Amino acid sequence: SEGAKEAMWAKHLFEELRLPIQPVLLYCDNQSAMQMSRNPVQHHRSRHFKLAWHLVRQLQEAGELVVEFVRTALQDADILTKALPVGQHKAALVRLGFWPMDS
Repeated sequence: SEGAKEAMWAKHLFEELRLPIQPVLLYCDNQSAMQMSRNPVQHHRSRHFKLAWHLVRQLQEAGELVVEFVRTALQDADILTKALPVGQHKAALVRLGFWPMDS
């Protein structure tokens, strides 16, 4: 839900600058989280989870946010949040355009 909040802040900034923007695309590598954001079910272990994803569900229903699944191995944001093995680190750098593809 923190990613959704930051994405909405950026979206509103672009709108203030009168720059057209499509619904924000948020990639998620947790299928359970995605399911909860679409169709929350009451479960004793999902109470805090339900609160955190309430905003995400509202934004999806309003058409402002689209959440899509991405395999963990292709989650480029991981390079910013955790230490990756050398191969995964280089692959993420290539996908982000920071590493020459031919080296």
